[in-house]
Amino acid sequence: MQSLCQMEEKRQGELDAMIMSTKEKQEECTRKSGRLFIASLATFTEKFLLQLDEVVTIDDVQVAKMEPPKQKTSILIRRKLAGHSLEEESEKPLTERGSRKWPGIKPTEVTIENKILLRKTPSITTTKTTLGHLAAVEARDAVYMKYLTLFEEELKKIQDDSTAQMKAAQRWKDCWKRSVDTIKGLYQ
Repeated sequence: MQSLCQMEEKRQGELDAMIMSTKEKQEECTRKSGRLFIASLATFTEKFLLQLDEVVTIDDVQVAKMEPPKQKTSILIRRKLAGHSLEEESEKPLTERGSRKWPGIKPTEVTIENKILLRKTPSITTTKTTLGHLAAVEARDAVYMKYLTLFEEELKKIQDDSTAQMKAAQRWKDCWKRSVDTIKGLYQ
């Protein structure tokens, strides 16, 4: 009986160590995957923005200048009295044009705490600014935030699974101890 109890205690100790080891390995694997994902996201975004620079835009094409149409004198007088410009307003672009420096991915409390992103990724300088560039950076930021949510959920799941395994192991230890005490009580 004594050797059986010693073997069971040894097995229980090994199980506890294995549960903790598995938890630590899963957390490290999740962190490693997080670092790889963020680096890949930053690299992909940089390459995509630079490819968007190669796309021909309206600014790359010389548009013929046309003389503005003549306005009636009565319309010009009404505009002047209303305090408006006498020249016809031209359409404004939806976004600023020209070269731009796009911010890198910023670390958050979660990324710093888990050591997956400690400092901001490098900024990206493009020769153009288009709606495509804006959409790419917005999409990158949205994907990054969604990933951080999933990352936190995965770490919580690992913690919950480990806790459940430790509780099950403790229930078995308690049951084993009661059974041994019961058997010892029968033979005294």
